[in-house]
Amino acid sequence: MQARIKKARTLFLDGDIPKEEYNDLIQETNNEKYDVENKLQRLTSNDDVFSKTVSNIFNIAPKASYLFRSSELQEKKQIISILFTNLEMDCEKLIFKTRKPFDMLLNSYQRPSWLPEQGSNLRPAD
Repeated sequence: MQARIKKARTLFLDGDIPKEEYNDLIQETNNEKYDVENKLQRLTSNDDVFSKTVSNIFNIAPKASYLFRSSELQEKKQIISILFTNLEMDCEKLIFKTRKPFDMLLNSYQRPSWLPEQGSNLRPAD
């Protein structure tokens, strides 16, 4: 954008464009710059929110069972609605579909790249 402003200034000073067109180019470029800065701010803010959410999920996950069992009925309903899109019973079998990103965590065992690999230290464990 700085290059565009510099080029517009050069065109104006060389007499290739009138002052009104120069002013319009500068205003248009400044508006674009403002829009880009706002978009960058929103994206940065979204990244911060996402990072905090993921961090909270990983902090709560080990305690999830205890938290659920010790919760009141209304809180249990809230937890279930956060985790699952719908729950159904088929005879005595519970059928469920998890919401994102919980589906990724639930299905992580299906991802071989996430499984530990054999290390270089092949000594027997003590």
